[in-house]
Amino acid sequence: MFWQAMADLRFRMPGGYFVGPDPSGRPRYGPNPRRLSGVMSKIQSGWRAPKLGPGLRAELAGDLAHWRVGTVVVGPTKGQATMVQFFTELLGRRPSQVGGVWVWWDVLPEEVHAAGSEPKAPDRLAGR
Repeated sequence: MFWQAMADLRFRMPGGYFVGPDPSGRPRYGPNPRRLSGVMSKIQSGWRAPKLGPGLRAELAGDLAHWRVGTVVVGPTKGQATMVQFFTELLGRRPSQVGGVWVWWDVLPEEVHAAGSEPKAPDRLAGR
């Protein structure tokens, strides 16, 4: 989030810091975890990306839909190459590179289910 603020970008990001109820109603510090946020945290910590079988792909697509994701941005971070590879496979297409970040425009969670193993070329110009 620091990088986002310093780059003067204004877009929503999953996550946050607050005290709210967990699924059982007890207090919880931070958002309720979702599978995709866990995968992203592990990749950033140096883990390998998981193999995307149909069940995991469906669960991650559900997380994208839950968050109403329209664009995915991977900025300078530890594990950046692995994160880019993971989202390329998950979304079924390669990103555009814009200003030092990797961007997947027009993300449609329902298309994640049908994403093939061979990523498509970017469908947007890098200057968007």
